[in-house]
Amino acid sequence: TVGFLNSKGSFMAVAVYLLLGIAGMPVFSGFAGGIGHIFGPSGGFLLSFLLFPAIRALFSKKLTLAFGISLVCCYTCGCLWYMAVYLENFSTAAFVSSLAQCVLPFILPDILKMMCAINLIARVKNGVKMA
Repeated sequence: TVGFLNSKGSFMAVAVYLLLGIAGMPVFSGFAGGIGHIFGPSGGFLLSFLLFPAIRALFSKKLTLAFGISLVCCYTCGCLWYMAVYLENFSTAAFVSSLAQCVLPFILPDILKMMCAINLIARVKNGVKMA
């Protein structure tokens, strides 16, 4: 949504997605839902999605940069949340552990998905006039 909608529309779409998940709809990873996902170890990653529309607005002409910064924001918020909720520790060892568990296994697939999304957005926007 961040690639096609304006900031307000993107924020609303992300908020609705999160609210559906909180209400129990199976929209989160693994077809899961429920408020426990927001307050669990992955809550920081999910809540960070609300920042993406603002980041996209700040870098409106540089889609790749906006997506890259959003990914870094997602990892940062997610790791900090994971350290607080799951590890209950903010030590260097906890930081390294959170990176090993929450970032390293996902960084390559996330970058590939990001690049595919950027390519798709560019192709669609070139072929379709968006309001």
